[in-house]
Amino acid sequence: MQPNYPYEGYSWSMNQHIGPATDKLVMLSLLEAAQEFGRSNNPGDNITKALGERGILTPNIRADAGKAQTWRDYQQVLSELGLIFSTRFTENVVVTPMGLMWLDGILGFSELMATQAFRYQYPNGHKLTIPPRTRGDLSLTTSIPETRTELDDISGVAIKPAVLILRLLLEGMKDSLSLTVDQCVGALMPLKKNSDWRVAQSNLDVVFGKLDQNRRRHVQEWYRLLARTGIFIATSRGITLTENAKELKLELESLCEYHENVANFWKPQSYTRQDMAGSWSKFYSNPNIDTQWAAPVSALTQEFVAQNYPMGIDLADQTALPNQVRKWSENISLREVRSSPIEVTEYEPGQINLGNLALGYERRREMTLLHDVVVLSVANRLKDQGYVVQEDPSSVDILAIKNGHEIIFEIKTVNIRSLPGRIRLGVGQLSEYRYRRELSTHNRPKTGLIISGVASIPEWVISYFNDELNMSLVAYNGDGEFVKYTSIGLESLF
Repeated sequence: MQPNYPYEGYSWSMNQHIGPATDKLVMLSLLEAAQEFGRSNNPGDNITKALGERGILTPNIRADAGKAQTWRDYQQVLSELGLIFSTRFTENVVVTPMGLMWLDGILGFSELMATQAFRYQYPNGHKLTIPPRTRGDLSLTTSIPETRTELDDISGVAIKPAVLILRLLLEGMKDSLSLTVDQCVGALMPLKKNSDWRVAQSNLDVVFGKLDQNRRRHVQEWYRLLARTGIFIATSRGITLTENAKELKLELESLCEYHENVANFWKPQSYTRQDMAGSWSKFYSNPNIDTQWAAPVSALTQEFVAQNYPMGIDLADQTALPNQVRKWSENISLREVRSSPIEVTEYEPGQINLGNLALGYERRREMTLLHDVVVLSVANRLKDQGYVVQEDPSSVDILAIKNGHEIIFEIKTVNIRSLPGRIRLGVGQLSEYRYRRELSTHNRPKTGLIISGVASIPEWVISYFNDELNMSLVAYNGDGEFVKYTSIGLESLF
């Protein structure tokens, strides 16, 4: 018996460099270097030199270039995982909001890997090319569309492999189920929809004939990725759940239910390469709060933080750091908002030491990268509408002034774990800033809270902002776009 795949040549293809590139310190160095040199004149060469100085990855001297091009080999993994924007469509190397969440310590390494693994789907806008072998198989049976994305879509594929694997392991948890590579290729890979997981479950014991080695290799690459999530253990015998994952069964089942809903899949709106790649990148690279996997607070042990946050963890707020005394400021000291939070850096030998993670994190702490991206996006939107925009690095994120009227905006970077607390914190800060500003100017500013990602907000919270606080609540949706929850009037600015 042979499995019946959605089409001839179908597979869960994944980048062959997933294994080495998703090593925690390798990935951190790749992202650090991308952030440091991505806007330089020759970002690929500069990043490769920085990685070479650090001893990250084996230099590959390419015959066509006559020099090491480590970045060229491994950047596709970062792009495929939504941590940088594809360099096919950008002039520079740009770390995405999802990548910045790890550099900022908002999500840990295993949480980042789990979030992106569970969100990864077929069809997507990254896997556009139909491999020659698949094209040859298809030519015998059907007409061939231009892209793999269109082929998946018209074939009815809407599958998230990591979610399917997780669902089967959760269902088989009491029997300590371990999925072999062949079980995955023969029973799971033929499914078009995650909601059909019971079909795969019933086929786990089916004996299939010789299975395609290319498909087996792709499953092995998936297992390597899933082993980075802290939820799965991959061995030569197969893949199973960690003990921590078993303790979080209810939370993981809820995550499966979310991702199994086809309404929560990305869907191409057109089949042009540029549109599909851009649409997928925006969908996959921005930190939608509802899709995130974050360990519960009880799991944030010293060992967990050390293993997953090599750059340091972003606590509830810097003012809450232990053993740190801060004075209350009597005044709000304003300055013009910077035109860009990014400094262009050219590589010089010995200039940086990517191994010095502590100093690197302190440098980033001064910037809080994702926070600055959102601040700049808001500031540009307001400037375009004629506002004078200022900030106070010690308090107010944005003060916008136009025709004698003032608006104060507070920006909060959030994850699924910190969202409620960050909203409460932001409300308290805005209430204080509004009161202090009114004392000094005798005019009461309007106020708005902006969170760094889209999330499902309860209706009572929206009513609380509208009716009780008279305060705007808006979410940054990446690429200069916003989602508006409230209706007090400020929302028209976005």
